Amino acid sequence: MAKKEDSVMSFIEQLKKELKDDSIGVTTLSDPANDIVRDPTGILMLDWVCGGGLPLGRWIEIFGKESGGKSLIATLICANAQKRGKLVAWIDMERTADSKWFKRLGIDVDSLLMVKPDSAEGAFKAIEKLVDSGKVSYIVVDSVASMATEGELEEDPGKQNMAVMARMLSTELRKLTGKLDKTKTTVILINQLRSTMAVTKYMKQETTTGGKAIPFYASVRLAVAKLTDAASYVRNDSGDYLAHTIRMKGIKNKVGSPDKTGQFMLIYDGGPDNRMALIALAIERKYITKSGAMYYIDFNGQQISARGEKALLEKLQENKDLQQFLFEALDIHPIYRDMFDADKRGIISASGLAEIAEMPDAPEN
Repeated sequence: MAKKEDSVMSFIEQLKKELKDDSIGVTTLSDPANDIVRDPTGILMLDWVCGGGLPLGRWIEIFGKESGGKSLIATLICANAQKRGKLVAWIDMERTADSKWFKRLGIDVDSLLMVKPDSAEGAFKAIEKLVDSGKVSYIVVDSVASMATEGELEEDPGKQNMAVMARMLSTELRKLTGKLDKTKTTVILINQLRSTMAVTKYMKQETTTGGKAIPFYASVRLAVAKLTDAASYVRNDSGDYLAHTIRMKGIKNKVGSPDKTGQFMLIYDGGPDNRMALIALAIERKYITKSGAMYYIDFNGQQISARGEKALLEKLQENKDLQQFLFEALDIHPIYRDMFDADKRGIISASGLAEIAEMPDAPEN
């Protein structure tokens, strides 16, 4: 085996001398430089759906219907990145970024780079400059559906411009893909669903805007939707909403298993409730057994039982050793290991949410 490795390495060195071009980058796949680096998002269930976090240096597409939680998820990802000292940029094509709402979701508005280009060409020029700087970790484009090319802006309203945006996206994404990988900059493209012309009596066809370029170049495509049943919302006595539940599905994943589905509850003044996601994952991996309203955990030779989600959360909150057992068994990233520290997270009525809201289903493979 060592002889084979030596011959491969000598062949690589020979190629490098002949090519005399470092940009070609001939290596073996085992080279650490080729490893896919995954970054935790701050949303535990999203990390699970993506296979351990978002891959750095890639195109990510988040799409869904209106008011489904696309921009919200992107905002939470940016807030988590900022907390870890990363620089984030927001390309606001929709002109909807609101400092008060961003602050509520944990964004440091003083360090968020805000770009408001007039055209699609301007947006991609800004993305290229930000990527070339090598200092920006995340760039969010909100949204692809709001982009208009300079040609469209100058033409008369109503004039047909077939596939102008699709052709431009194909060129720009192809041009920037290599740069993203070199600088490890992740670009999140927020997109919307549109009805196609192929609408029949029995089925309505839907697709994302911008043609096939984004589905092709995106390493991860995430479909999101806000659940609308009564159990998916939390309200106080005055009728004000405190939280709601969002479902996610990995439609495409080139760096992990696709078609994973999960959901999380967003608490408006506390972020995602990762505690309930932890329980859902533990149930899926058989570390917690559920039978009706009862939950059972085999721990240190004894069986711990709890009736209802609220009682289970309280037992986990009190037992640090039990928390550590689940964290290690499920290989939970260190950034999530303070999820039971209610004071640090500042969750509104955290201990009471589980008895009001339905527990998220265990993820499906």
